[in-house]
Amino acid sequence: MLREDVSGWLAKRRDDDRFSRFVRHLDVLDAVFSRMLDALDHELASLGGARPAEVVYERCRELDGSLLVVARTFGWYAEKYDQRLDDRWAGVLRAADEIVRSCWTEPFAALRMAPPTGPLPYLDARFDAMATPRVSVPPDLRAPADALVAEYVRELPVPTIALPEVVRQEPWWLVLAAHETGHHVQRDLAPALVADTRAAVAAAVGACAGADLADDWAGWAVEAFADAYSVLMVGAGAVWAIEELQLAGPPRLVTAPAPGDRYPPPAVRLGLLGELCRAAGVRPDGGPPGAAELLGWLRALPDTAVRPAARAAVERHLAAVPAVADALVDLPVGGSSLRRVTGLRPDWFAGRGRVHGWSQHLRSGRPVLSPLEVRPAARLVVAAGVAAYGEPGTAADLDRLRANMLDLLPSCGPPGVLAAPPPEADIGALADRLAADLVRRSAQGAAR
Repeated sequence: MLREDVSGWLAKRRDDDRFSRFVRHLDVLDAVFSRMLDALDHELASLGGARPAEVVYERCRELDGSLLVVARTFGWYAEKYDQRLDDRWAGVLRAADEIVRSCWTEPFAALRMAPPTGPLPYLDARFDAMATPRVSVPPDLRAPADALVAEYVRELPVPTIALPEVVRQEPWWLVLAAHETGHHVQRDLAPALVADTRAAVAAAVGACAGADLADDWAGWAVEAFADAYSVLMVGAGAVWAIEELQLAGPPRLVTAPAPGDRYPPPAVRLGLLGELCRAAGVRPDGGPPGAAELLGWLRALPDTAVRPAARAAVERHLAAVPAVADALVDLPVGGSSLRRVTGLRPDWFAGRGRVHGWSQHLRSGRPVLSPLEVRPAARLVVAAGVAAYGEPGTAADLDRLRANMLDLLPSCGPPGVLAAPPPEADIGALADRLAADLVRRSAQGAAR
């Protein structure tokens, strides 16, 4: 029955235009689940012969447990793809698909590399966004009963991006997809890019602020890379999202770093984003604030507004932020730099550039934006949407902006899919390995 469910689901999705961007994903899932089920069928068939009934029953129970693991793993993916069948979510997910595709394919195209399978966006009941790289365990699979399912999700070459449900009503929040796609790019564009980022950031900080601060920044480097990538993709729109998510009083913005932190203190992160805009050449007049502005704000606070230790730490880190921004934007990647492989054109974000012009059109009745059939279009549309949202206006203006973004974004980009599939030999080897692992664990009674 499960085999029929899986094969039927795959056949229907392949014939449905709503899943056309993900046909390579479906090939991977087909190979893996088919071989897992084949392996379980083979084990079941081998139970014939003169074996004690209790042995057969015990083995069948173990195989039933393994079958549930396959069903749960399949269901985890299927429910995320199938959000595209729900009219409440279909439109905004088509928009998200194109933003992710725009951000994902750019550096691979620049380096003339065949990209691995690209990320699958879906909506989640959370306020912020989250990327699940190929090597991470999704938060909803961290219960002990799902440990084995989590392992297989981590092994399968289909990464995901969870976006907050608020994007249905406020599609300008889709700008968060640029940061989350950056996490996947960092892990998949070059084998050593995560380590290279840590080394470059630590070296930049160590040269101007000391080794103790460099250790902090090495721990923040993964998120700092994603922030840099998002700025290079969507300009100051990336800063707006983080400002909105972090807006708070001084005690929450000015905090002392703690071991294991993924992010810098909020005030330091905001300063970094402003400096990234400066380094990339996409900082519009008047903002977003960089390190100098944040330092001025901090020094103007009353002595009692924040803890002295936190103030001192944030001041030191803000002094290092410009060097970090320069190191990230010009990070060496594949014989080029991060700035170049992202396809950045600062003139798009200039005062009279494309993003500004499109932001004006997006609040009109029938906007005509061109060109939309090119790779950068979706990320520029969402950047323009953020800019338009920030302008004064009426509820009717926001309604037009919402409708126009959801109408235009799905039509962005050239024809194609998120990525070419991995080589068949690689898919086959992965499928065989996971199937063999499932049978081995079943024989040990581990898949109950």
